[in-house]
Amino acid sequence: MRLFHLKFWPCLLLVLIVIKLPILEPYIDLFCLWLAKATVFVLHFFDGAVMRNEAIVYRKTYGYSFEVTKECSGLMFLSIFVSAVLAFPARAINKLKGLIFAVVVTVAINLFRLMTLLYLRVILSSDQFDVAHEQLWPLLLALSIAVAYSFWAYYTLRIEQFAGLLKSPASIKTSAEVLR
Repeated sequence: MRLFHLKFWPCLLLVLIVIKLPILEPYIDLFCLWLAKATVFVLHFFDGAVMRNEAIVYRKTYGYSFEVTKECSGLMFLSIFVSAVLAFPARAINKLKGLIFAVVVTVAINLFRLMTLLYLRVILSSDQFDVAHEQLWPLLLALSIAVAYSFWAYYTLRIEQFAGLLKSPASIKTSAEVLR
């Protein structure tokens, strides 16, 4: 576990530094635009009145809208997930699967978050919406990411144990057995 922490924190710092690089700003803006497009695309299956103007998502009949910005993109949560996957003791192929899983899960949860925020804006007061937007959804996103990471880590450990790359827990001697 100590080795994981020694890898995780520098990895997280590196990922966060890379995200802040000015050269990546246009790509992050494109990602935000794509999130807005994807949100409207999915919502059109249920509600044809949802529209988009650049990264701003709105509904024609309501006066409410929101802009998908860097802070709304889920990149911080993705950074944590990616750093945890990279720090995990696994083979490169399993880490690659974990990175793909991290992106898919984070984007899917964030898309659901964006879709619900459009309608929460309509049914909640301004103060209630702010609580849902700034406190409740980040907490739910963080918990979802933690569960998804736990699932991936468990799956990866099982795969690597099956492949014989890790000792099974039954074959590892406890400290009491070693002392005998």
